[in-house]
Amino acid sequence: MRDTNALRAARAAESDPYRRRFTAAKWTRTVTCIDVPTLFRRLPEFAEWTKRQHAQASSEYAALSIVHDHMWNALVSIARKTYGDHGPLVSGVYRSHFPDVTKDALRTIAHTATRYADMSVAHWRAAGRTIGTWRAMRDDTQLP
Repeated sequence: MRDTNALRAARAAESDPYRRRFTAAKWTRTVTCIDVPTLFRRLPEFAEWTKRQHAQASSEYAALSIVHDHMWNALVSIARKTYGDHGPLVSGVYRSHFPDVTKDALRTIAHTATRYADMSVAHWRAAGRTIGTWRAMRDDTQLP
């Protein structure tokens, strides 16, 4: 896995470790640790983490994802009562006739929930566990 100087400079400038890009075998594009969880070892923030720490981070991110899913559902319920439940369905924003402010809020919440779920899966896989067990863990997650 070779890195170009430009890639090294971009990686050094990126403050979010989940967005740092690497070259990886069998990939034709640069990837992040969310794409390839074994890359956590190349990040100084996670280099010394144990499988238990990755599993704990996974469950915390899963809980955040669930909370955002509930927020999205609550906002959709309010918008359906306020603006009606008709018109074309739109991914992330539910209905196209909702006001732009509502659609922006729904879109932001949906993207955030997906990001937390992706981070949860990546940590779960870095802990050496499978997607099937992640789904079971997410379903069993108890929220405060």
